Amino acid sequence: HCQEGDPEKCGNELAEHILDKYGEAKVAHIGYQPGHLEACSKHFDSQVTDMNTKNIGEEKFGVKVIDASENERVIKEADVACITGSTITNGTLPELLEWCETYETEPIVYGVTCRGAAEILGLETFCPYGRDNF
Repeated sequence: HCQEGDPEKCGNELAEHILDKYGEAKVAHIGYQPGHLEACSKHFDSQVTDMNTKNIGEEKFGVKVIDASENERVIKEADVACITGSTITNGTLPELLEWCETYETEPIVYGVTCRGAAEILGLETFCPYGRDNF
């Protein structure tokens, strides 16, 4: 899992990765991850959804956090969707991937929670600071 300073470095690397692979993209963040949003909001037109009621309606790095009930619309409007690995545990990943396919939005699943499943499903993953040792 990430350690001190990793989320910020990860966010910068994610922004570089998206720029290199997709150019000036519209980016959906499905799940609020501060390091990712901070870096990506500097380079991309970004939207973020979250299920945590403490985050919904708050402005983070110039981007208002939207309720996860808006996931389909946010994915439809994006070129790339950065999807938290937590979606595999809360059961929303299959639907999110269906919307990505329907709207031709490129999914990037991030975090250690989903690394194994994403590998099996052949999904693009992003987790440069994940550690396999405990």
